[in-house]
Amino acid sequence: MDQLLQFFVIVPLAGFVISLLTPDKKENAISWGAFLTVGLHLSGTIVFLVYWLLHHHPTLNLKEIVLFKTV
Repeated sequence: MDQLLQFFVIVPLAGFVISLLTPDKKENAISWGAFLTVGLHLSGTIVFLVYWLLHHHPTLNLKEIVLFKTV
């Protein structure tokens, strides 16, 4: 389940990189890239939701990264 959550970060970033690397005059390709990444993100969200509900919606607590720490 942790790997599936990384999918939600990687797909939008990949879409952003694709839009940056596509020439400005190829608006159709930029549009397809945007629709593809949004579709993948929506599909991933639905898959994650079904998986989460079928496994009795467990609580996920990740402590791999600290964004802010006080002394």
